[in-house]
Amino acid sequence: MQFVYPFFLFGLFALAIPVLIHLFNLRRYRRVYFSNVRYLKMIRQETRKQSQLRHLLVLIARMLAIASIVMAFAQPYIPSGDDVRIKQGSNAISIYVDNSFSMQASSDAGSLLDNALRKASEIAMAYNATDEFSLITNDFAPASNRFYTRQDFLDVLDDISFAPVFRSFNDILQRQQEILKSSGSGNLNAFLVSDFQLGMLETKTLAPDSNINVFVVPLFAKKSQNVYIDSCWFESPALQVNQPLNLMVSLVNGSDNKLEKIPLKLEVDGIQRALASFDVESGEHTLVRMTFSVNTPGWKKGLLRITDYPVIYDDELFFGFMVNDHVSVYSINGDEPGDHFRNLFGEDSLFLFRETDAGNVDYSGMGEYNLIILNGVQTIGSGMAVELNRILEQNRSLLIIPSEKVDRESYNEFLKPIALLAADTALLPLGWLNLNAPLFEDVFEESPLFEGNSRLEMPIIKHHFPLDMPATSNTEVLMKMFNDDPFLVQIPAGKGNVFLFTAPVSERGGDFYRHALFVPVMLRMAMMSFIGYGDYDVINRDELIFTPFSIPPGRENIHLKNVDNGFDVIPETGFAQRRPYLNLHGNISEAGHYDLYSGNSVLGSIALNYDRRESQLGQPGEDDLMERLNSGVDSDFKLLSDQNKPLSVAIRDMNEGKRLWKLFIIFALVFLASEVLMLRFWK
Repeated sequence: MQFVYPFFLFGLFALAIPVLIHLFNLRRYRRVYFSNVRYLKMIRQETRKQSQLRHLLVLIARMLAIASIVMAFAQPYIPSGDDVRIKQGSNAISIYVDNSFSMQASSDAGSLLDNALRKASEIAMAYNATDEFSLITNDFAPASNRFYTRQDFLDVLDDISFAPVFRSFNDILQRQQEILKSSGSGNLNAFLVSDFQLGMLETKTLAPDSNINVFVVPLFAKKSQNVYIDSCWFESPALQVNQPLNLMVSLVNGSDNKLEKIPLKLEVDGIQRALASFDVESGEHTLVRMTFSVNTPGWKKGLLRITDYPVIYDDELFFGFMVNDHVSVYSINGDEPGDHFRNLFGEDSLFLFRETDAGNVDYSGMGEYNLIILNGVQTIGSGMAVELNRILEQNRSLLIIPSEKVDRESYNEFLKPIALLAADTALLPLGWLNLNAPLFEDVFEESPLFEGNSRLEMPIIKHHFPLDMPATSNTEVLMKMFNDDPFLVQIPAGKGNVFLFTAPVSERGGDFYRHALFVPVMLRMAMMSFIGYGDYDVINRDELIFTPFSIPPGRENIHLKNVDNGFDVIPETGFAQRRPYLNLHGNISEAGHYDLYSGNSVLGSIALNYDRRESQLGQPGEDDLMERLNSGVDSDFKLLSDQNKPLSVAIRDMNEGKRLWKLFIIFALVFLASEVLMLRFWK
């Protein structure tokens, strides 16, 4: 047994008071003489014995009453055995209520969110009305930084609704600890009421503050099926008008049953373009290809839709993509002539070809081109390097063809960690093509031979620069010479690619520009550089949303709108990581297509979706949950469950143990009543 206020035990010294009164009770008796002395002496002896017994019992009753009152003030309790820290003073309670979309699932007591709100109310009622209460939801709203009275807390609790925000367990716990540390209360308690999805517990659990009691209240949903659209992407980056576009859609079955013949619809700009059906095994995912075409260029708004109950927030996926009627190529010529590029791209209506000398480059307009060619440029200056890196971050591609008199130092600085070595002037034929690379997809009807009598006749290279390529680089070799030196490599950079020839594409470098391979290689390179924006973002996952289109300065004229729901906001805009961005500051809570306006002109569109991590409805059991939370953590989390007793009783038992002060009050009343009865009726 322990005490909440042990200093009250000093009151037990008051037990000496009735003892002293009893010992110093010097009451005198008068003697009365009677004739029959022997008879009166016997009565007198019997009366004294009864009086002494009564006084002794009254003394004991008084002492027990005083002891009971002192014990009641000291508030004794039997610890619950859960290592809950109890200090003198008031309580500060932070309660997290999970209002993410996964709480739409059904439980025996309605939706999980309804159940969570009831439990949060029970937690609040288990404490005193004068304690401090903080309410946290997935929104992390500024109001969660303040404390409420119990009644105000219960009023705010009624206003909670679903939010499209995913939070990890560590994010929530850290937020609660920051709020509780700002309180001046003696007892700090954090409660987390959630379904505790497996995705919520992916990372190692943060160790709780040693001064804070942390309780987890798991909620369990009924088993229900949930099939959802996980992601989508285009099979080819080149999205052209009146050409077949192949959209790959990933779908996941989160239920325990195999699902068959589930319809999948595709809409583009509000018009249905494709319809498919799919089968998917329990707990598995499947890919569905949807083929369609568009007959006009410009920004397109795509929507994928399935029908699934009861979880419906992940049945739609919004995405956007850009379709152009031409591929733009910009050639910057140095020592080498650009006639072969002009003849290839300049005469085809599919391509918009521009060229200039290295000394007259329009850096401001370079971002408008899909493929930029550095043809024989001797030096890559620092200013050009900055602009090229910025363009590569915008899904563009760069083709580098070194000059015979190349400044290797400037090239190597730009190409790090790859380096051009000293020139090799040996005559070497090409000896190998990487036929598995996307560059050679659909180029050959059948695989060419590089050995034997029927080998493919390959071009001869006269002058090339061997490469120093670290094993850690992501460089992919596309073409090799007979001595295994690379001739063409592809280097991922930013969101784009750098293609690097190791020899001049001219007479001085060899006859590759006259070979039959030149045309398909260059056309495929240009088409791969044509990036149709087929992307989307997740609501509130990232603070910054990078856009593939440029944003003009002057925030006053920039508006982000959704015509379907009337949404209109002026977003924060800026430039980071060499790309334009939007910062929405949590203003958007509904999935959909949002157009960015500059005045009355539409700059582009962004698609926002709900976080698919909420679609993973898998939950650990109570034992598994506690094992995950306490694994590698010094301070144990406490599990609260209302399976055996009401939640409010369980909280009191864990926080306070078995409180005995009421029992001692009853004892005090019984002892006082017994004293009164003995004095009143025992004569």
